[in-house]
Amino acid sequence: MLKSVYQNVEDIDLFAGMTMENICANGGLIGCTFQCLIGDVFARVKFGDRFYYEFSGQTGSFTERKTIDAMFKMSNEFILIFLEHILTSNEHFFVNSKKIHSIV
Repeated sequence: MLKSVYQNVEDIDLFAGMTMENICANGGLIGCTFQCLIGDVFARVKFGDRFYYEFSGQTGSFTERKTIDAMFKMSNEFILIFLEHILTSNEHFFVNSKKIHSIV
């Protein structure tokens, strides 16, 4: 399909080419180039982050206690935000909105 538009394969935009690539033989929903690029990006994000949870013993790494404290703090903040949302929401929170607002 792209042969009719481009004279040289190097002229094709990377993203356009990846979205039109055939699905890779090893399975998945995307082509081999897309799989390789996504894998490379995830590896760079993981190994470039010294705070990644699987790494330990590095300067600034979380200890087990720090990790537990951080998770507990995030859990508490999430609960508070969720409760605030519920308390300030519509008083008919569990009623089907189409029954209340027939226009919707």
